[in-house]
Amino acid sequence: MSDRNTTRLTHSHPVSGRWRYAFVIAVACVGIVMSVVAFRVVQAWDLQQVEASFEQIAIDTIADVKSSIESDLDVLLAVRSLYAASDSVDRDGFGTFVNSFLPSHPGIQALEWIPRVSDSERAAYEETAREEAFPEFQIFERNAEGVSVPATLRQEYFPVYYLEPYEGNEAALGFDLASNPVRMEALNEARDTGQMVATARITLVQETKNQFGFLVFAPVYRNGSATETLADRRENLAGFVLGVFRAGVIVEQALSHIHHTNSEANSDIFLYDRSAPT
Repeated sequence: MSDRNTTRLTHSHPVSGRWRYAFVIAVACVGIVMSVVAFRVVQAWDLQQVEASFEQIAIDTIADVKSSIESDLDVLLAVRSLYAASDSVDRDGFGTFVNSFLPSHPGIQALEWIPRVSDSERAAYEETAREEAFPEFQIFERNAEGVSVPATLRQEYFPVYYLEPYEGNEAALGFDLASNPVRMEALNEARDTGQMVATARITLVQETKNQFGFLVFAPVYRNGSATETLADRRENLAGFVLGVFRAGVIVEQALSHIHHTNSEANSDIFLYDRSAPT
């Protein structure tokens, strides 16, 4: 009896060892699986954190650019109010008023006054500008080769007449916006709606680098005139206050005050013009 029992115990040892080995393997496998699962969970959480951080950066960036543009457009409205509150605004008065804003709005490339000039008034406008400060002033356009030539005879012109700052924008003074289809389309829309209107992206007349800009027009009507109907607005248009912007400068200025984190430093920012050709 004792020998038989001993034999059974002796034969049970290998079986018990195999189970222990299998158990160790099972534990190891479970540990590996749990590690992989934990890694995936942590990885997913990290990805969510990165995505959330990126999304917040994008939201903040958009908000800053939008705020910067809106602040600059408020200046345009202020200049329009100057015309609404005055019987006339001369070149010096325009310069004094506009230059009170420009230092704190570096995103604005230039502010301009664009009068509505009939063909019968053209010579008088050109002569006045020559007498004031610009002896070679003329209302001009660009031909197919990009060369400045006297504006073609037309019923009316919309020249850049007052311009601040003059330095860096000299090439635009006298340019007739009616000579360019993109600019004229925006002029007509602003005139007809009474609202500020921006052009599609364009190459500025004064552009010296490889970047696009855009213009924003704010219509000005003769003081005391009717503007209720489309016919009224077309009849009583006096001209436009014009804001000139370089797209790249707007983004740079909007983001210049932000403290950049590593994520922001590794983020590229693109400003798209949905109205431009594909």
